[in-house]
Amino acid sequence: MSELTYSEVGATAGDLPPGYRHVRASRILGHGEAVFDAASDVLLDWEMHERSGIGRIVGPPEAIDQVVTATITAFSRPASRLARLAGPVGTLAQRWMTHRYLRAIGQDDGRPDSPRVSAS
Repeated sequence: MSELTYSEVGATAGDLPPGYRHVRASRILGHGEAVFDAASDVLLDWEMHERSGIGRIVGPPEAIDQVVTATITAFSRPASRLARLAGPVGTLAQRWMTHRYLRAIGQDDGRPDSPRVSAS
């Protein structure tokens, strides 16, 4: 396995590090154990990546009082000159993919709601 290119390993578990673009996004997927199991299967079988069209690591769905919520937390910064030139377009692309991931996890619930995404 190759070494990571950043020192902030594990930073999504707490305060996100300065100097990066931050994204936190959540979506309530539904209620109950069946929704939790279905969302877990989509995530763990990589089906979420197939449905959204690209790959990224996402935390497992959480069931709190039987409400199932999927949350994505990420920090990033452009690694290449081309990515830096993209500027705000890169930020929009990251938000768009975050929406796609959350929709893919809960795709079978039939609800048209949008995920809540905050970025900085």
